Amino acid sequence: MKKLMGKFNIKRLYNKGTLIAFALLYAFLMTVGSTFSWVTSSNRNVNEFTGEMGLKAVIAEDFERQNQWRPGGSVTKMVSVCNDGVSPGFARVSFEEIVERMRAAGLPEPYEDPEEAGVAPEFCMAAEWDAWEDAAAVFDTVEFLEGAAPAPVPGGVAVKVSVSPAGLQRCRYAIYQVLDGGQAFRRMTAQFSARSGAGVTTLTVRNPRYWGYKGGYAAAEAAWGLVNKTGAAATPPLTADIENLICDTGKKIKIEYANVITALDGNAATDAGKWFYNEDDGFFYYIGKLEPGDSSAALTTGLKLDKTADASYSCMNLQFIVNLQALQLSAQALADDWGLSGQLLAHLSSFC
Repeated sequence: MKKLMGKFNIKRLYNKGTLIAFALLYAFLMTVGSTFSWVTSSNRNVNEFTGEMGLKAVIAEDFERQNQWRPGGSVTKMVSVCNDGVSPGFARVSFEEIVERMRAAGLPEPYEDPEEAGVAPEFCMAAEWDAWEDAAAVFDTVEFLEGAAPAPVPGGVAVKVSVSPAGLQRCRYAIYQVLDGGQAFRRMTAQFSARSGAGVTTLTVRNPRYWGYKGGYAAAEAAWGLVNKTGAAATPPLTADIENLICDTGKKIKIEYANVITALDGNAATDAGKWFYNEDDGFFYYIGKLEPGDSSAALTTGLKLDKTADASYSCMNLQFIVNLQALQLSAQALADDWGLSGQLLAHLSSFC
């Protein structure tokens, strides 16, 4: 029998948050679940350039990877633009969103088969059980009992134990399925029974069930700018609504900005170095020119999940895409290629 220094050491599982996926094209991916956690990242770039040879702008970002993203918390996502070429130019940025939500708004259900067709996992948060022991380190034998005959614990399933000084019958148990190489965890339930005899301890896991949602996902797309990659019709938000994502109908995911203005001053020099949101076309314009080697001020600092976000944000996948366009220093090009007029055109033209 394995020695536990007077007590069993078993790890307990709490409900874990599903992932909310966010990808910036320049993107990053997140997934949020029942308790909103597990952030993964994947960066992509969409850059377009118009004009003379030697103009090359790129998106520069600072993304702070986190493994838990909960209501009230922010994820660092600092986006700026760098001129990596040999000619000066202008820059503008727009956003796109691709959101996948569960088709069915019902409650999760238990399934015997983890590969049940048309079922999306209900995620849980396993970090709370990090202080618990793996069952295999506590018991001599850990067995699954789904039918008449016991079997080994399937690969990818974690069984945890919180040991009690009062003995086997007072231990607490937890079970979950490990997904995506440990980036996400699926909720599971089971009945546990422990026994000891002939110097051998055994934990039996009966009727294990994998929890999930029927119906799969339905996708929605939205593009802020008139030029987009998703094929969705552009729907520029009003200036008063730019902190919200178009596809987030609950308006709980907030974009955190830096150096953004929504009205132009009469003097272009006063606005220089800031980003101006133009609700006519859904783009953020950097006020000023970027010389070779220069970087703009930050446009965004991150994304925040409002503290009132509820479980409806479970099993949501969101790609948040940042598109960059750069243009040569030409007032005519600003009017012809970007369709600018009025005060915004006058502001940028003053830097030519």
